[in-house]
Amino acid sequence: MNIQISKWIRQSLRFALLLAAGTLATSCDENIVVGEIDESSYILANEIQSYIKDASTSRRTIRVELRTSANVEVLLAVTAASAKAVNAQAVVDGSYVSVYNMENFSSYEAFPTANVSIANSGNLSVAAWQNESEKLSITLQRGALKDGTYLLPVVIKDNNINTVANNEVVYYFVRVTSTPDIQKICIQNGKPLAHLAYTGNECLNVGLFILEDSKKPLFDYAVLFAAGPKALDTETGEVDLDIDGFSHILRNREKYIQPLQDKGIKVLLGILGGQIFGLGNMQGDQMKNFAAKVKLVVDTYGLDGIDLDDEYVSYPSPTVNTEWYPEWAPSAIKMGRLIIELRRIMPDKIISLYEYGSYLGSSLNQNNPVDGQLIRDVADMTRYPYYNYANRATSSMSFPNDRYSPVAFWIDYSPATNMWTEARFNTYFNTAAWIDGGYGHLYHYNVYADSRLADYFSLYTPIIYGEKVVLSEPLIPRDF
Repeated sequence: MNIQISKWIRQSLRFALLLAAGTLATSCDENIVVGEIDESSYILANEIQSYIKDASTSRRTIRVELRTSANVEVLLAVTAASAKAVNAQAVVDGSYVSVYNMENFSSYEAFPTANVSIANSGNLSVAAWQNESEKLSITLQRGALKDGTYLLPVVIKDNNINTVANNEVVYYFVRVTSTPDIQKICIQNGKPLAHLAYTGNECLNVGLFILEDSKKPLFDYAVLFAAGPKALDTETGEVDLDIDGFSHILRNREKYIQPLQDKGIKVLLGILGGQIFGLGNMQGDQMKNFAAKVKLVVDTYGLDGIDLDDEYVSYPSPTVNTEWYPEWAPSAIKMGRLIIELRRIMPDKIISLYEYGSYLGSSLNQNNPVDGQLIRDVADMTRYPYYNYANRATSSMSFPNDRYSPVAFWIDYSPATNMWTEARFNTYFNTAAWIDGGYGHLYHYNVYADSRLADYFSLYTPIIYGEKVVLSEPLIPRDF
């Protein structure tokens, strides 16, 4: 017999038996009662819900600097457009501070509600068939607050629809500071454009290059390059953090770090990949313990954040390291989880990335979220890593231009010619592209003690800021 026909006969017999059983049941009772199906999951999937968000980022923990006053903006959003308006009210709810501290083993003080004013009485409304409300301005005043970091939870209440779970609040980590504001605005496009320097034992010199008229430091960020993971502790299974190369600077922060911070420069700890233990192959408790060690160093020495660079790492090979490889195989997922964990335990610190290698690049772009999170929404900024090449207009990790450097400057003065070559000028100084692109910062490697660097920087700063670079005082040679 044909197999398909036989199968059809069997199915027909089953249907006939089911029909007969149904007929018998109907003859006994006209009211058929079937088991009720729990449709809550289907209802939830189709339900339109609301949530609050910061108007400038998708992060739920946002760092804010406050000197005298500052403004942040929030908005109300919905998961899908609705035929009716969606309303809510934004308020400051101090009870979330203790909840946050308990969940994250932290001890932030609440930012005083008396120092907060919310426009429009906090009322937010998403109009029919729209996805977001208008932005709502929140003004923060320093008043008599001492320097320090305070936690400000902004919460939505009185919603006329349900709220997405855990999305009823955004946390602002308000850093009250007396340091000067050194933000520099591009004179041609009116947008901020910062400078970032990788530096080493001559780090104090980063603060001595200033703009001639405004006297603002040229550099906004100084990266101490670099600490990194080192050998596995075989007894605990943990990966240690090697800071030996910077122990003198860190232990004498009042001499080497504090002067930079007093000028408004953010000092970051550079973290470089190691041997076998890189930034892209830790996982589980090892990764969390390593992140905790990074936080301990940042907190102990009063640093402003970290810069991650997975360069020079020698990951285990599946053929050479046959015993190591299964557990220590690198991946973008592991790299992303390390960044997410660092953000979780350091919500008020800067996390900067260097787009180099297989695991800090396009493998973590907008098409490749990690555990539902885009890395561009977790970290603060990133940069093009390849020296001596033309500018790369866009971030491989899909960061917006205002959080990306499109060029990598390697400052390499040539004693033979007593100047930087014309070829370098043509490669690096594409100021028109920097201005048109609205980029957030420009990255420089190897800022050291040479007074001629002021002339080097002055090749383009007049075009960007309208000012040359000069030295505020003689440069300082390494003293240890």
